[in-house]
Amino acid sequence: MARRGSRRAGVLILFLLAGIMIGSYLGNVLAHYFDHSIFTKSIEIGTIGEPALVDLGILNFTFGLTFIVNIGTVFGILLGLFLYKRW
Repeated sequence: MARRGSRRAGVLILFLLAGIMIGSYLGNVLAHYFDHSIFTKSIEIGTIGEPALVDLGILNFTFGLTFIVNIGTVFGILLGLFLYKRW
């Protein structure tokens, strides 16, 4: 039986992921239509360049993760938090 706190954390993660995806999409659309630096700038966080590779002979692992954050992503996170608090 799941505890109530873990269910609420799962809902928060869902709201944040939805806000991030929608905000990133809207940020890219705004960057396409408006030529202002606040819309066109983005920050990449993570493994920039080549991903890490682990070769075990019979098994290869490739690790890489990059987050691309723009102004739409920030607004999406804030919107997700706001909607979570209202829910």
